[in-house]
Amino acid sequence: MTLAGLALCAIGCREPARRQAPAATTDDGFVDAAAKTGLDFVHRSTRSGHYYMPEIMSHGAALVDYDNDGDLDVFVVQSGPLRPPGDATGRSSAPRTGADSDRLYRNDLAGGGALHFTDVTATSGIATRGYGQGVAAGDYDNDGFTDLYVTSFGPNQLLHNQGDGTFRDVTDQANAGDPRWSTSASFFDYDRDGRLDLYIANYVDFAFPIDKPCFLHHGQREYCGPQAFQPLPHRLLRNRGDGAFEDVSERAGILATRGSGLGCPRPTSTATDGRTSTSPTTSA
Repeated sequence: MTLAGLALCAIGCREPARRQAPAATTDDGFVDAAAKTGLDFVHRSTRSGHYYMPEIMSHGAALVDYDNDGDLDVFVVQSGPLRPPGDATGRSSAPRTGADSDRLYRNDLAGGGALHFTDVTATSGIATRGYGQGVAAGDYDNDGFTDLYVTSFGPNQLLHNQGDGTFRDVTDQANAGDPRWSTSASFFDYDRDGRLDLYIANYVDFAFPIDKPCFLHHGQREYCGPQAFQPLPHRLLRNRGDGAFEDVSERAGILATRGSGLGCPRPTSTATDGRTSTSPTTSA
């Protein structure tokens, strides 16, 4: 309902006898311009028929100026087919390729003319694995270019922005991985040392070897809810300033409680010295 319509409804509720015909509305709302502007992404959950719980989870996206040209580009996380791995990890680590890959769209508005996005995934060097879930954006090494942290059911990945339009997977070197089911993440400077730290929200301990069937009240097979599995602990990674992180989850008290984390917003508060600090939050 438009604002004009809401206002007329309110007037009508107070004074039924004076109700008037709805006024003409102007075309100043939102329109779907994805296809017109080149954003042709379609999320693929590709449900297998086995009722694997990750299949009902959606994906994330980020608006980020990855090439520093002054306009926002679009990075979208894909999921793709969910297949049991061939090892004992119980986590999917298959690469996402083709239509199942994450997508990076460059905003061409800086070149003038109408708004348009170009799919530059193939030349970006981005190669993600697992069953995609979310993404966080931040310049963790203070080189002036925004990096990406992609969460998944499977291995998370830290993608370093090379500054030339490409990204490089530096997860292992940066000690930034997490093999569990991660849903959300946030870059923030928790210790106010001028470097972005990383908070990772994990969901539940679902794995193919411990999968269990769930049913509706009348016996029909259904996807399990989060209560069917143990919640996972979250992680806090402190930026050491040398290109790598250290896990300070236990020291910071993060491991004291567990929760089925789905969200990781980035709330801000002003410290007594006037600087801005942030604190991580998760939601079940």
